[in-house]
Amino acid sequence: DTEVALHAEIHQIQYQNNQDRSEDQTQLQQFSAVTQDALAVRAHNDLLTHRIDELQKSLQQAQQQAGENLDSLESSMTETETGHADSQRALDELHTAMQMLQEELQLRDTA
Repeated sequence: DTEVALHAEIHQIQYQNNQDRSEDQTQLQQFSAVTQDALAVRAHNDLLTHRIDELQKSLQQAQQQAGENLDSLESSMTETETGHADSQRALDELHTAMQMLQEELQLRDTA
């Protein structure tokens, strides 16, 4: 009886050991899969972080260029306004000179 009980106990221990081993193997595979997923997520995160840095630099350059373009446009508009004002003054002076010449011609004609 003792030998049969010992064999049964040994069999039970071996069975439990095999079950524990199988569970450990399953958990190890799950841990390995989770670790691989975590590494993939980290690599993707690094890639996204790098891309965000590139986009931020590009945005800063675009903002700087837009500022420079705005300054250039404002300068051109100021020059255009100044040129328009100068042209208008010249036209006014020419008109005044023409009126004076017409008046002078009328005075000559009447004299």
